[in-house]
Amino acid sequence: GRGNFLPGRVAVIEGTTAHIELDIGQVTLVPTDDLQVSPGDLVDIFVRPEMLTFADLDAVTAMKAIVEGQTFQGASAYLHATLHDGTPVTVATTTAHSSGVKPGDLIGLSIVGTGTRMFPSA
Repeated sequence: GRGNFLPGRVAVIEGTTAHIELDIGQVTLVPTDDLQVSPGDLVDIFVRPEMLTFADLDAVTAMKAIVEGQTFQGASAYLHATLHDGTPVTVATTTAHSSGVKPGDLIGLSIVGTGTRMFPSA
């Protein structure tokens, strides 16, 4: 399947959960999955396209991105965008939800749900 890798740094570890400060300035919670990490370690966060959703640009948790294009698959669509740090992302959405979005638009995105995973940065 498709996936997005977002670069970040381990900020805090609480039990089996790591607080990851993403390079784009946001913080997300990720299970450690027995991965031996320490605060300050560089990591990549794996986020599935269906875990990214549109967010208000002014929201504190919004990741700002520029729309590059869309791939339509019937009622579903994959939105392709680039975060302000240059990281490409793919968002799974519906054609109804993304119909007004066009290349060059600035959008806000948030991570929703569970299922993010963390890997040591290469």
